[in-house]
Amino acid sequence: MNADAKPPGGLACGSFGLSHGSVLNPFEPQTATLLRLSGARAVCLCLSLANTEYHDLFAVGYGSFDFMKQTSGLVCCYSLKNPSHPEYTFTTESGVMALDFHPQHSSLLAVGLYDGSVMVFDVCNKVNKPIFASSVKTGKHTDPVWQVSWQPEDEGTKEVKFFSVSSDGRVTQVRARAPLG
Repeated sequence: MNADAKPPGGLACGSFGLSHGSVLNPFEPQTATLLRLSGARAVCLCLSLANTEYHDLFAVGYGSFDFMKQTSGLVCCYSLKNPSHPEYTFTTESGVMALDFHPQHSSLLAVGLYDGSVMVFDVCNKVNKPIFASSVKTGKHTDPVWQVSWQPEDEGTKEVKFFSVSSDGRVTQVRARAPLG
């Protein structure tokens, strides 16, 4: 894991402002809008505040909407206790387009990428390697993934499931082995 990782376009991690009244109010929707405060090039920013166990933890995904200039992506997990420096960072080969924390396993973060891949990172591992990554063999999308959303867990099952939505016209259910504990 690279603690000094910078998102594409020269925009430093943490150089944004939240345009949301009260991000910790449990009765308001768990989303917010990020406004870029500095930097020369546009980057895609996506935010997930739906961590049910750690209410101050949020993830920001960085990528590019420019089809002709695709760069690598970056996921930064911040705490509201120290929003100027990410607690965890994960790099991806393609730009990050969608994020979602698992509702029961709060350390699991589903990530949708511009190249059609989906990944699951365990933020407790602090390792820059996903615990699950889609491939052509597992039914990877052919276009960007615009949304990922965890499905409620079935009792007694040893797998977690989420849906991914892509502009290739498919909604795909992804299954991964549930973490122990």
